[in-house]
Amino acid sequence: MKNYAELAIEEKFSIKRDSTIYREHLYELEGFKEIIPKEIVESLKKGEPLSKGTEIDFPDKYLLVGKRGHERYPLEEMSLVGGGWVEGGLVLVFKSITEGVELKVMLDFMNEKLGFDPVRGFRIHQERSDNNRVKEELSALKFQKGILSNGHVEIWDISSEKRLGRSETCIPVNCFVNNEFYENEFKVLEGLLSKEGSGAKQEKTK
Repeated sequence: MKNYAELAIEEKFSIKRDSTIYREHLYELEGFKEIIPKEIVESLKKGEPLSKGTEIDFPDKYLLVGKRGHERYPLEEMSLVGGGWVEGGLVLVFKSITEGVELKVMLDFMNEKLGFDPVRGFRIHQERSDNNRVKEELSALKFQKGILSNGHVEIWDISSEKRLGRSETCIPVNCFVNNEFYENEFKVLEGLLSKEGSGAKQEKTK
């Protein structure tokens, strides 16, 4: 009876059931739809270009999280630094505080998808003489490995603590995750951070 009642409410009042939301992937862009004006979302769904001078008020700071089961791989305080219209949606470009990590996502409103390629849409600008960049690189590599290992990415607005989008589970095609490469890189980066910490402690002792 509960299912029949939910179905009747959905058909009459257009209030989607949880099963419908997940079947139609409506959860992937749910938060973005609340901050992007409805008329713009409708135009994007139709594949129409945005009018000249169109402005969208996006949040300033973001938390991007790679999730795989109970594992979490955060990229903290990412800023939106660019973007633009593509047929059916928007491409957004995020960068970290030091600009050492950059990634692109697509808000595909035509297909109700949050598109993210953890290889071609993800860049790490390596600078291992800077302690902050080393920390960011370590977090970024863990994030990338988690996504490639059948994880997904979530985008959160830091100020409102609200999830704006969530991608599907990443299933790599014709490739595999080189676990040995990632584990070796983790050890190297953690070693650099350990040396930095030891150096600071010795300096303080002197």
